[in-house]
Amino acid sequence: MTERSFTRDGLSKRGFVGFVGFHGIDLNRVPTEPGVYVVLREKDSRPAFLERNPAGRFKGMDPTVPVADLEAAWPDGAQCVYIGKAGVGSNGDRHLQQRIKEFRRYGDGFPVGHQGGRRIWQLADAVELIISWLVTADQDPDDVEGALLRAFVAEHGRRPIGNRTSGRRALRRG
Repeated sequence: MTERSFTRDGLSKRGFVGFVGFHGIDLNRVPTEPGVYVVLREKDSRPAFLERNPAGRFKGMDPTVPVADLEAAWPDGAQCVYIGKAGVGSNGDRHLQQRIKEFRRYGDGFPVGHQGGRRIWQLADAVELIISWLVTADQDPDDVEGALLRAFVAEHGRRPIGNRTSGRRALRRG
């Protein structure tokens, strides 16, 4: 069997660290630097999905996706459910600690502007999700995110369930 890149072992080999429970994460463990982060569901089985998404209603928008759409979008054999980035720049990007905090609060039902990855909160076992990160001090987080998304698609034939797009730079560099 071919080694899978988007598991704890594969991501560790790429330099990812953390691998802590996303629910109740101690944000003091997360760096205040630019980087990328990956959310894992460390099971090989197909998931069950909730009928209603418990995530925040940012600007009043319901993040719920029909279960049939989620089931159809699930990449078989994938453990990675979302790839995200956090940068520091004039465009309002934030560092890893701040971005992960926003994402976690959004999943806890607060109306936070982190709609990327909103589908993962509809996983019935979302409370078991794991998050890891990679500081990208000498690389642009947009470029790293795009490369990771391209690699994921090459391995699984589609994006992670939480990534609705290929990232800002995934297509331009691919």
